[in-house]
Amino acid sequence: MGYLKSLFPAWRSSRHSLFRLHGMPYQWLIFIPVVCWVFVSCEVYLDRNTFSRGEPIYITLVNLGNAPLHIGSWQVIDAGGRVVYSIEPPQITIAPGSSFVVVWFQLDNDGKAIDRGRYRVVWRPVVNGNALECFSNFFDVL
Repeated sequence: MGYLKSLFPAWRSSRHSLFRLHGMPYQWLIFIPVVCWVFVSCEVYLDRNTFSRGEPIYITLVNLGNAPLHIGSWQVIDAGGRVVYSIEPPQITIAPGSSFVVVWFQLDNDGKAIDRGRYRVVWRPVVNGNALECFSNFFDVL
């Protein structure tokens, strides 16, 4: 315990700690750095799992964390992992519990219609300077 107290000088004196004022035992202070980390999580949802070729696809990024996130970039990849479409939209911040929706018209990076196949969306939002990776379920284009 002495070694941990030396790593965190502000926690050396439990008498003056806010934690002691709130009745938390001094021993709990060693767990505070783990508890205080920002919880970051996101989900990517599609409006359906099967689409006709050329049909618009509504893609929703949901911020499930407790910190705001920048929407970052997103890609559509095929079942083999090849990037079909990629974009970095204007950086918008969405609050915890909020969502952001984009519409993709099944065009590749060259503006051509994609082929039939199995795809998924990879969204890379940024929280506090750290990039996350959020994947949708696979979807089929028939």
